[in-house]
Amino acid sequence: IKGDGHIPQNFWNITFVNNNKTLINHVRDFFKLLGIKQSQITLIKREDANFLIIRSSILAHIFNKILDVPIGKKNELGIPDFILSNITLSIAAVRGAFDAEGSVTFTGSRRISITSNSQQWLFQIKQILEKLRIESRVTEDRSKREIPIYRLLIFHKLNLKRFLDIIKPLHPKRKEKLKKILNNYTKNPQRSFHK
Repeated sequence: IKGDGHIPQNFWNITFVNNNKTLINHVRDFFKLLGIKQSQITLIKREDANFLIIRSSILAHIFNKILDVPIGKKNELGIPDFILSNITLSIAAVRGAFDAEGSVTFTGSRRISITSNSQQWLFQIKQILEKLRIESRVTEDRSKREIPIYRLLIFHKLNLKRFLDIIKPLHPKRKEKLKKILNNYTKNPQRSFHK
């Protein structure tokens, strides 16, 4: 929900927005497993994005009061301690961050990045990655901005491979780009340590 979710002030629903149908379907199926009825789920498809609306005031309150997800803009949303202390939930948190806010760069400096306006959130993701022995760094970008944005960056073949194997991203295009980078390292071993 940090990346692509929203709780309105009236607490009538939770809305998830993403242009990738696979991710929207994954979220929809998750809520169905929780017992949400199809009549409480609306999917609005537009050219630029899919909107998944889960009509449940109870879930909106749970997300807000127990998971500390604020209503409206999320800005400095942290990862709750119970997620940070559980490796399975921590991996799921990184997967969700990458699927919602990540990108894979294939040309030049081959890397994974996760972008956010929340430095705290990215440092918590970095902390999870350190536990998984995946090296990363967080950078700040203030160019032409009043408010900086932050990027968590992952470089090098070993870290990219561990990320793919452990995090198991769901976003199909990003996952395929990551596999392509790793295959390219195999074909060009002299570039294995190229940033």
